[in-house]
Amino acid sequence: MTSYRCEACRTTYPTDRVGLDAVRRQHRRDFHGGGTPDEYVLEDGPRPVSARRVIAILALLVAVSLVTKACGALGL
Repeated sequence: MTSYRCEACRTTYPTDRVGLDAVRRQHRRDFHGGGTPDEYVLEDGPRPVSARRVIAILALLVAVSLVTKACGALGL
Protein backbone atom coordinates (compact mmCIF):
# COMPACT_ATOMS: atom_id res chain seq x y z
CA MET A 1 0.00 0.00 0.00
CA THR A 2 1.17 3.51 -0.85
CA SER A 3 0.53 6.58 1.28
CA TYR A 4 0.48 10.31 0.68
CA ARG A 5 2.33 12.35 3.31
CA CYS A 6 1.83 16.11 3.59
CA GLU A 7 5.02 17.52 5.12
CA ALA A 8 3.36 20.90 5.73
CA CYS A 9 0.75 19.59 8.17
CA ARG A 10 2.54 16.29 8.92
CA THR A 11 -0.40 14.06 8.00
CA THR A 12 -0.28 10.70 6.21
CA TYR A 13 -3.13 9.29 4.11
CA PRO A 14 -3.18 5.63 3.08
CA THR A 15 -4.02 5.15 -0.59
CA ASP A 16 -3.03 3.08 -3.56
CA ARG A 17 -0.85 4.15 -6.49
CA VAL A 18 -3.86 4.83 -8.70
CA GLY A 19 -5.49 7.20 -6.19
CA LEU A 20 -2.31 8.97 -5.06
CA ASP A 21 -2.74 12.09 -7.22
CA ALA A 22 -6.44 12.35 -6.36
CA VAL A 23 -5.72 12.16 -2.62
CA ARG A 24 -2.96 14.78 -2.99
CA ARG A 25 -5.21 17.18 -4.92
CA GLN A 26 -8.13 16.68 -2.50
CA HIS A 27 -5.91 17.31 0.54
CA ARG A 28 -4.40 20.46 -0.93
CA ARG A 29 -7.84 21.76 -1.87
CA ASP A 30 -9.41 20.98 1.53
CA PHE A 31 -6.59 21.95 3.89
CA HIS A 32 -4.33 24.35 2.00
CA GLY A 33 -6.76 26.30 -0.17
CA GLY A 34 -5.63 24.47 -3.30
CA GLY A 35 -2.11 25.84 -2.95
CA THR A 36 1.00 23.91 -3.87
CA PRO A 37 4.01 23.71 -1.51
CA ASP A 38 7.00 25.77 -2.64
CA GLU A 39 9.15 22.75 -3.41
CA TYR A 40 6.57 21.64 -6.01
CA VAL A 41 6.13 25.02 -7.71
CA LEU A 42 7.66 25.19 -11.16
CA GLU A 43 8.57 28.75 -12.06
CA ASP A 44 8.85 29.79 -15.67
CA GLY A 45 11.17 32.62 -16.59
CA PRO A 46 12.79 35.24 -14.39
CA ARG A 47 11.25 36.28 -11.10
CA PRO A 48 9.94 39.85 -10.88
CA VAL A 49 12.14 42.39 -9.10
CA SER A 50 10.67 43.55 -5.80
CA ALA A 51 10.29 47.22 -4.92
CA ARG A 52 12.56 46.70 -1.91
CA ARG A 53 15.37 45.47 -4.16
CA VAL A 54 14.95 48.43 -6.54
CA ILE A 55 15.12 50.88 -3.62
CA ALA A 56 18.22 49.14 -2.22
CA ILE A 57 19.97 49.36 -5.60
CA LEU A 58 19.09 53.04 -5.98
CA ALA A 59 20.33 53.77 -2.45
CA LEU A 60 23.60 51.97 -3.26
CA LEU A 61 24.03 54.01 -6.44
CA VAL A 62 23.41 57.26 -4.55
CA ALA A 63 25.97 56.25 -1.89
CA VAL A 64 28.58 55.38 -4.53
CA SER A 65 27.92 58.69 -6.28
CA LEU A 66 28.37 60.65 -3.04
CA VAL A 67 31.59 58.83 -2.19
CA THR A 68 32.93 59.46 -5.71
CA LYS A 69 32.10 63.19 -5.47
CA ALA A 70 33.68 63.44 -2.01
CA CYS A 71 36.86 61.74 -3.25
CA GLY A 72 36.98 64.11 -6.24
CA ALA A 73 36.52 67.15 -4.01
CA LEU A 74 39.32 65.97 -1.72
CA GLY A 75 41.60 65.23 -4.64
CA LEU A 76 41.86 61.52 -3.93
